[in-house]
Amino acid sequence: MQGNEFYIFLLLASVYGLFILLKDKKNPPTETFTCARCNKQEKYSPRTINAWRRGYDRLYCYTCHSQWLKDHPFRQTAADTRGGCLSVFIIVVLVPPTIYSVAKLFF
Repeated sequence: MQGNEFYIFLLLASVYGLFILLKDKKNPPTETFTCARCNKQEKYSPRTINAWRRGYDRLYCYTCHSQWLKDHPFRQTAADTRGGCLSVFIIVVLVPPTIYSVAKLFF
């Protein structure tokens, strides 16, 4: 019974992986959309399809999107540069017990 937990975990991980791979991705109802800025009919691109899947209803053509990116440059904030101290702490706390548990299973 002791080795069965590992096989159960592998089975559950495999089922989850298959679910992710085989999940049907929704596609927009039409092949084109109207740009919310210039009212131009445009074909969906991977960027606009992902935006549509996330629920955005105001989609922009490539030209308008590029112009918006030029007008709004990325500004790095203090929150972006903190270094992830919480992540490092969680890794330091969780990795040793995990290694110990795995080593205990196999040895």
